[in-house]
Formats: sequence, C-alpha cells, structure tokens
Amino acid sequence: MSSFFGLNKYSEECPVISDDQSQRWTSAYELRRKSCTWDTKLCSERSLLFIYIKNNINDISIFLAALKNNHVVALLDPELPKTTKDKLQKRYKPKFVYDNNKLKIFSESPEHDLHQDLSILLSTSGSTGSPKFVKLTNKNIESNASAICDVLDIRSFEVGCGHLPLHYSYGLSVLTSHLFSGAPIHITNKSFLDNSFWIQMKKWKIAHLPGVPFHYQTLRRFGFSNIDLPKLRVLTQAGGALDPKIRKMAHEFMDSIGGRFHVMYGQTEASPRLTTLSHDDFLKNPLSVGKALPGG
Repeated sequence: MSSFFGLNKYSEECPVISDDQSQRWTSAYELRRKSCTWDTKLCSERSLLFIYIKNNINDISIFLAALKNNHVVALLDPELPKTTKDKLQKRYKPKFVYDNNKLKIFSESPEHDLHQDLSILLSTSGSTGSPKFVKLTNKNIESNASAICDVLDIRSFEVGCGHLPLHYSYGLSVLTSHLFSGAPIHITNKSFLDNSFWIQMKKWKIAHLPGVPFHYQTLRRFGFSNIDLPKLRVLTQAGGALDPKIRKMAHEFMDSIGGRFHVMYGQTEASPRLTTLSHDDFLKNPLSVGKALPGG
C-alpha cells in the first residue's frame, strides 16, 4: 500500500485537507511536498518513532513521512502527563520522538526487532498511558479503510470531519478512509461544545460527521434539528453503546434530511472498525451493530 494512504488517487490540484489554521484547502501536491520536507531528518535505518499527534496538517505530514520512510510509528496522546511520556519512552527507547512541533533523536542505539510488516502502534481505551500497544500493518489499515469507503459510500467530493483524536483508532480511521477514497477532510481540535466548531463545520461544508456516545448526548441536548450543516449526508456512531432513544433520534433526523445514520462497532485490534448497521436496516433491529464489513 502507498504510505500516503491513497494520496495517489488525487490529482495534484485536488483539495485534500484543511485544519484550524487553514484559510483554504491544502492540495494533494502541497501535502506530499510538506511531508517530503521531513525526509532528510527521517533518513535513517528503519526505527521506532513516537508521535504525540495533534489534529493538524503538520503532525499528519510527519506521520505520512515516517511511514513513507518505512519507520514504525506509535501514535500517542499529546496530553499525556510528562511522567507517563517519560515512562513510555524509557520502556520503548524510540529512535525519534516528535512532540509539540519538534522532532528529536531520543535513542542513538534502539534495541528493537521490528517485524517487517509492522507499521503502526496504537493504544486502546483500556491501555492509554500504559506500555501496551496494538500492532498494525499497512495492509490492516488499507483493507479496513477500503471496506469503510464501501459501506459508508464516501464520495470524492464530500468533506469528512476529523474532530476525533488521531491517536484514537476511530479518529485515525476517519482520516485514512477519507484519504483512501480520494475525499477531502477537515481536521480540527475544536469540540462539539465550542460554538465555533459548528461555524467551522458549515464553512468547510461537512458531509460526514462521526461521533462517540458523548457527542450524541451533546447533540440530543443541543437538538438534532438545530444542526445547521446543509451538506450533511452521513452520521456515524461508534466508541461504545449509545442510548437506544438517542440512536432513534439520530436516525429520524438523518432520515428527515435525506441522509444516513450508521451505528458501527470496532476494536483497535481490528484496525479498527468491524461492523456497520445500514440506515435502511436500523428500524428492523435498532439495537444491532450491523453486519461485518466486506471481508470481515
């Protein structure tokens, strides 16, 4: 698989990504070029790289560069306490550490036997901050992204919302599935509780909006009918069980605007999504998490 997660599907001028600092779309050519600026610093033998990744273009560019240079990348929460970061780095001795826009060499003599297929390390909700990681390959990520493109019908002209943390498997999956489908994505660090979040989502014409139970509880209080996103076509929910009443409200809202609501189930170990309940099947079994993804 391309280490650019489908960027080869875009023509050079195609819009690919924007973030909180963007005034316009970053094109496929610009993202490739930005990623390649890291090549010299990352030009070394295959190594382990820790990235404390934030939702911005710069952090995504070094992530893509690390994969392109065949390194193994551990994506980590930038808000982890310093003591936890120190403990993890001492335990794993990564060659490189990227944190707060700075890349530094941490260990000159890492002692790792890195499997040839290993590409990404992710923590799970039960292991965040602990020395346990799930090991994923490029093929794992690619096959899951491809299946998600199919079941969610991600179209090349529809904008996805990347508000979930990128060190979280669901958040990473939103990014990779949109890149893989050739669709643009807006990345943000803003939350549903921030008024400017909704202004920003309308500005960037969001069509695909993912969420976990907390986000849907927020939408219930906010009122689904108050969502002012004219291009919204797909809502997805994963990350834990959601109150059936709120599920029904989300389904009814999307049905009223001609869109779709999908309940999904996943695990980080599955890179990460396993099932999808289609909008049309919801009323038949509203408590279901749906069918396995293609190939699952």
